[in-house]
Amino acid sequence: MSSIRLDGVSFFYKETNILDNVSLCINHGELVALVGQNGTGKTTLMKLIAGLLEPTTGEISIDDKYIRTLSPQNRATAVSFTPQNPILPSRVSVFDFVMLGRNSHLSLLEWESSADIKLVEEALVATGIKPLRNRYITELSSGELQRVMISMSIVQQAKISLLDEPTSNLDIANQSSIMKLIVKNHTVNQSTTLITMHDLTLSAQYSERMILLHKGKIHSDGSPSKVLTKTNIKSTYGIDIEILSNPVTGSPIIVPS
Repeated sequence: MSSIRLDGVSFFYKETNILDNVSLCINHGELVALVGQNGTGKTTLMKLIAGLLEPTTGEISIDDKYIRTLSPQNRATAVSFTPQNPILPSRVSVFDFVMLGRNSHLSLLEWESSADIKLVEEALVATGIKPLRNRYITELSSGELQRVMISMSIVQQAKISLLDEPTSNLDIANQSSIMKLIVKNHTVNQSTTLITMHDLTLSAQYSERMILLHKGKIHSDGSPSKVLTKTNIKSTYGIDIEILSNPVTGSPIIVPS
């Protein structure tokens, strides 16, 4: 049984075809990197899976249930989506904002429990932002906010985790720590994780499978070594590259020629 399934999914925006007849399956427990140039449909694909957009044509299933048939609460319990540029409420503390990730687990009039509070505290420690717990989220740097969003994703405890450019505003040290945290959370929760990334080398280091999008279609799908070839990169990014091997993991390292 697949965790995520797309059957002939297309999406048009103002008569522009963003995604064109995309079909794919992502199995339970996979960690998949979604890569490709800007404007090729990566974020749109994530929003469709999260149920934030509806496909123009085709169907999307989560655990063999059409996502259009799920209630908002059931969808939030099944899928967490961490956007790259979230809309932020004013005068909300880091702690309270991360606690919003527990909403899908609470009934309408139910208050958070001590277990919910403990889970949020643990997420703040894991992402290194506990000292910021009482700061307003609108006062944070872009890198700090990125950690807040990942903390919220952790406490939501959804079986499917969608992360849109989770390392885009982080320096190289924090990129590594956040990716290790994402992999740890993925492993501990036995979740299905889909990440969009620009950094091909970083994507290859941490993912088991890569999907390369080009002009709204799947250009290549497979292991990092299968997807990140000179031919694939030339035909999608339009550049010549050299491919080295990570001396520790053996994953490909992409170097522009």
